[in-house]
Amino acid sequence: MTLSAIIDGALASMQACMGQAVTYARGGNSAAITACPGANPHRRAMAEGGAEFAIDAQVRDWLVAAADLVLAGATVEPRRGDRITTESGEVWELLELDGGPVWDWSDPANRIRRLHTKRIT
Repeated sequence: MTLSAIIDGALASMQACMGQAVTYARGGNSAAITACPGANPHRRAMAEGGAEFAIDAQVRDWLVAAADLVLAGATVEPRRGDRITTESGEVWELLELDGGPVWDWSDPANRIRRLHTKRIT
């Protein structure tokens, strides 16, 4: 059994246990996919006019199969501004966290993408 096959099996199990049906969208194009959420609070200190304050934002990483990100018939690489909408109506927008990329590979075979998002509604 290859590493890719093992990872694909693990992803299928994870999607069956904790996956959510979501819509992945960019502009006018969208795709129905299964994504596995992982929540983590993000707190950033900001300074304005000499005063420091904290901003709390709900961020979440979503694990998705790279092969599932197909828009307008083509596999796409996630970009800043792409959106994930859950069945309950929450909207999450891809963005860089602390100057990093909007996504990272989540496995050594490059089968699963970890998308970094912030809840906007």
